[in-house]
Amino acid sequence: MDVTIIKLGNESYPHGTIVKISCTNGYALNLGSNRTARCVRGFWKPKAPECMVSPCKVPPAANGVFYLHHVKLQMGDSINHGEAIHLQCLQGFQSRGSHSTRCWFGNWTAHTTPECVPAPCILPEIRNGDYAPGYRAGLTIPHGSFIQYQCKSDYLQGN
Repeated sequence: MDVTIIKLGNESYPHGTIVKISCTNGYALNLGSNRTARCVRGFWKPKAPECMVSPCKVPPAANGVFYLHHVKLQMGDSINHGEAIHLQCLQGFQSRGSHSTRCWFGNWTAHTTPECVPAPCILPEIRNGDYAPGYRAGLTIPHGSFIQYQCKSDYLQGN
């Protein structure tokens, strides 16, 4: 009876051997959730186990869209090791922190995921009116701020 021996890395295994594979951090096994392979007549079944550099999953992008090489991405898409994605915010929003991040061994390089936050507003000119003391047209104010103003005596507010 012939005994077929197959190599995996620096080790050799005889027919019928079942191996359980674990990859180091930053690498993923090509067998998916099945972490075992069996030596069958000189071949690994379901296939030869291999630890490959882990990809990254595109994070959610509320009020924005991630792109890779000008291609729009969906949350959960896989990005290969070494590739960078860029966040483009929707109108009325701006990115906080870096607008891009790179996939590196299954993790994003940015310390925090890029995100889109409401953009600040620039106070417009008020015809026939004035802002409360300390405010003037052209100042940038944070999103959600309330600024008081008053109309000149000959004009009514809201008309």
